[in-house]
Amino acid sequence: MSSPQQPPRCAVLHSPAWPLIAAIVHNPQTYAPSQPLAVFDAQRVSCCSPAAWGEGVRLGQRLRQAQGACPHLVVVPHDPERDVRLFEPVVRSVGTLVPLIDVATPGSLLLATRGPSRYVGGDDALAIRLIALATMGVNALSESLDIEAVLSAGGGMGVGIADGRIAATLAARSAAHRGTPIVVPGGALATAEFLAPYSVKVLVSVAGCPPQLIDLLERLGLRQLGDIAALSPTHLVDRFGSIGLVLHRLASGTDDTPPATVPPPADLSITRVFDDPILQLDMLVFAAKSLTDELGTYFHERGQICTRMRIEATVNTARHHTESGIARKACTRQRCWIECVGNLMVGSTAPTHHRQASRCCASRQLRSGLTLVPKKAFGEGDRKPMKLRRGRSLA
Repeated sequence: MSSPQQPPRCAVLHSPAWPLIAAIVHNPQTYAPSQPLAVFDAQRVSCCSPAAWGEGVRLGQRLRQAQGACPHLVVVPHDPERDVRLFEPVVRSVGTLVPLIDVATPGSLLLATRGPSRYVGGDDALAIRLIALATMGVNALSESLDIEAVLSAGGGMGVGIADGRIAATLAARSAAHRGTPIVVPGGALATAEFLAPYSVKVLVSVAGCPPQLIDLLERLGLRQLGDIAALSPTHLVDRFGSIGLVLHRLASGTDDTPPATVPPPADLSITRVFDDPILQLDMLVFAAKSLTDELGTYFHERGQICTRMRIEATVNTARHHTESGIARKACTRQRCWIECVGNLMVGSTAPTHHRQASRCCASRQLRSGLTLVPKKAFGEGDRKPMKLRRGRSLA
C-alpha cells in the first residue's frame, strides 16, 4: 500500500458565524452586535451570537426551543446570497496578498502558505497579516460600525496554519474561540498529535463524512481521531473498505488533498490616450467605438461576447465613470455609446440626448484618455456570465 505524499502547508481563515456579521453590516438599523442573534436554517439554529449563546441558545435547536431559552431572541433570516456577496470584499482583501484562494463557504477560506509565508517572514507573521487583511475587508463594508464589536458578534475571526486542510481548519476554529492564531508545527508527528484529541464528529463538518459512518465509529469505540490513527490502515481497509484508508489519512493528518484554487478571472482593460483635450462628443463616440471593436475582436477569438462595459475618463481633472450594456446591433450600439459617453461628460446617470451632451462638451474637457473595462462576458458552454476584473491593459 503506497504511502501518501506530504500534505501541503495550508492556512485557513474562519469566522464561526459569518451570516451574523453579514446581517449586521447589511442592515445595521435592525441588527446590533449586542443583541442575541440567531440564524435558522431548515427550522434549526445554524449559528448564534455570543449573547444568544450566553442565554442558552445552542446549535441545532428548533425555534421554539431557542425562544424558550432566550425569549428576546432576534431571528436573522437565512440568506446565502447576502453572505456570499458581503464576503467578497474579504476575499478581495486577502487576494491582495495571495491570488489563489479556495473559498469553501462564506466565512471560511483556505490557501497554500508556501509562497506567502516566505514573503511575509514566516507562518506567525502570515497569520497576523491574514487577520489584518480580513479586518480591512470587513471594514470596507461599513466604516461607520465598530468592527471589533461586529466581529465579536460573529464569533470573531481565527487563523490556523498546519499541514493539510483538516488540521488547518480545526486550528482556525480553535483560534476563533481562543482569540489568537494557532500555528501547528510542521511534520507528521506534530500534526497527528494536534489532531488526536478531537472527536470523530468533526469529520462531518470538516471532511464531509456521513453521520452514519461517525455513529458506527463511536459504537466501535473509536471516539477520537487519535483512536483511528493508532490503528493499522490495513485493518481499517478490511473493515470499511476503501473509505478506511481515507479515514486513516484524515485522522493522522496525512491527507494530501491540495487547496481547490482557481486562477482569478482575466483582468482586461483597454485605454486610448489623447494628445489634446477632446471637446466634441462625436470624437468621443468614435474613440469608444474603435476601442469596442478591438475588445470585440479579442472576445470573438475566444468564443465569448462582452455584455457589459465600464467607461472611465478624466473630465476637468476629475475622474468619472459609467456602465452600460453592449447591444448587438450596430445602430443600437451607436445610440448606446452616445448616451453613455454623454452621461460621462454631463456627470449624470439619467438619459442624455446628443444635443445636451454636445453643449456640455463645450465647457467640459476630456483629458488624459478614455478607458474601457469589460465587466461581464458570456462564453461557449457558460450558463451564467463571467465577471471580469481590471488590472492590466489588454495586450
